[in-house]
Formats: sequence, C-alpha cells, structure tokens
Amino acid sequence: MGPGFTPRGIVTFLSDFGTRDSYAAEVRGAILSVDPGLRVIDVTHEIARHDVRDGAWVLARTATAFPPGTVHLAVVDPGVGTSRRAVAVEAGGHVLVGPDNGLLGWAASALGGADGAGWREIDAAGVPARNPISLTFHGRDLLGPAAAAIASGRVAPGSLGRRIDDPVVVPFPAARVGTGEVLAEVVRVDGFGNLILAVRASDLPPGALAGEVSIVPPGGATAVPAVSGPYGTGGGLVVHEDSSGYVEVAVPGGSAAERLGARAGTRMALRWR
Repeated sequence: MGPGFTPRGIVTFLSDFGTRDSYAAEVRGAILSVDPGLRVIDVTHEIARHDVRDGAWVLARTATAFPPGTVHLAVVDPGVGTSRRAVAVEAGGHVLVGPDNGLLGWAASALGGADGAGWREIDAAGVPARNPISLTFHGRDLLGPAAAAIASGRVAPGSLGRRIDDPVVVPFPAARVGTGEVLAEVVRVDGFGNLILAVRASDLPPGALAGEVSIVPPGGATAVPAVSGPYGTGGGLVVHEDSSGYVEVAVPGGSAAERLGARAGTRMALRWR
C-alpha cells in the first residue's frame, strides 16, 4: 500500500443524505458488495443539506478519533454530475475519499496534512465502480466502491488515478485576537445548540477564559455576561474549551444558539478582563 497506510478494514461514512430515504443504505450496500468483511461506521447522515463546510468540520473531528489505516468516506456533493472531480487523499496514515469541493481538506490538515500518495483523482477504471455510473449518485456508484477497495487492500491509494496539486480548498474562518477580546465566527451549532467558535482556546492569552467573560452577540451593542466552566455551571451562558480544543459557548440545559440568535457563520466577540 501507499507509504504510511496499512488498511484496517474500517470505513467511516458521513453524508447529508438523512435517514428518510434509502441513499445511505445504498452506499453501505455498495461498500459491502466489494468486501462483506468491512466494518462500516456511520458517523452521521444529518449534515446540513449541501453544506460542505458543516461536513468538513464534522469530518475533521471524526477522522482524528479513528486509528491509522481507516478510510473516511464523505459525501456532501451539491456538484454531483458536474465537472467536479472525485478525489482521495492520504494523510496521517488515513485515506479520505469524497468529492473535490473542499469537504476533505480540514480533515487532511487535522491528520497532519497530505502524505504518501497525496491527493489523487479517482479513476473509475481503477476501482470496482458501478457501470454505468449514475449522474446523480456518485456516492453509491464511485466513491463508496473506491473507499471499499482501499479499505480492503484491493487498491493502493497511489493507484487510484493521477496525482493532483490543486484540490479545492475551503478556507478556515480566521479569528481576530486583540487586547482583551477575540472576534470569531461560529463554525458549527451542534445538536445541543452549543456554539463552536473558529478559534482554539490555546490561541487566546493564558487565563482569558478563567475570569469574567462577556459576549457581544450578533448585531448587539450590549455585552452579555457569561461564566467560565463546565456545562453544569449555573443556568446562564457558559464559555469554555470544548473537547476538541475550540472555544464553545453553551447554555446548560438550554440552547446558546437560541439565547443569542446565532447560527453557523455568525461572528461574535468575547471579551475578558
């Protein structure tokens, strides 16, 4: 196999397909048709519809939780059937498979950046793709079989197709850290209504979140007081470092998104003394 990648027979699967339709199950079936012995781990199929950035964030968090040798299949593909490429990238002993629309880049960076076989355009002739490939369902007909072939050891990452040096990139939102304040974007609202900000706690001055903290909500002129601590701290707004190292705003037992009128893409300021 490619340098640094030894397949473990694991495929994680993330999509925006939802669970109402048969789409996610059809992709699983395509994977298992290549190798019934593979373990397919459903990450989520509730990524916001067509939201590449939402998928990129969840994929980046997920990929680092799995052992090297895992293949990560991600399908959030509003450009299916167009000239966009199907790609795979080897990073940190993992392989990521999906459409070339920026979906895989944050996870590749989280795993240490592209290595080994690097970025490859998937050639349908080199994997057990369905024939013919549907114009509207590359997840089932091309991407799923490619992920399965890699995870089973049938195809090496370096044999997928031509190497590419220009994968589509989705820039990570930049935060601005100033004296006593950080301005950052909400990169995701999780299922609890917690706001995950696009800034690592380690990027803030030491002790910034240890004392009094206030939040300037979107369009707000008045700062809202918050406390620093775990979810069980009081019933108001809580600011802390989340389990992935990023700054999170939460309301214990409630929703920070509803309390502050925020959503993914909202920019807000945190202030401290």
